[in-house]
Amino acid sequence: MSQWTKALKRTPNKRRKALWVEAFPEQVKRSHAVEVRKERRLYIKRKKVFLQEHPWCEWWLKHGLKRPATQIHHARGRQNGLLLNEKYWHAVSQKGHTAIHHHPAFARELGLLAPLGKWGVNE
Repeated sequence: MSQWTKALKRTPNKRRKALWVEAFPEQVKRSHAVEVRKERRLYIKRKKVFLQEHPWCEWWLKHGLKRPATQIHHARGRQNGLLLNEKYWHAVSQKGHTAIHHHPAFARELGLLAPLGKWGVNE
């Protein structure tokens, strides 16, 4: 192997942590993705319990029918801490969830969707 091919040969990129990270590990911020994963894991656990406590679809119950709930509808969205706020959760079936989003005015009348101007507001 010539000296030029040796020079051009790739070596594995081994990176060390910055010196300040090793010196002050308490100042290193955790990435946003880590926080999101942690919140998502907690949501999955709480969702399972919520669906066990609320086994029937709220959309169909308001229409006088009983259908099993399989999903959570977030009446005010999932941002700004609303993902884990059970105050705005509704247990719904797939068809009930679709109906809520296809008929927003009627869903608001039934209390399954946030009033106008309250979307994304965590109160």
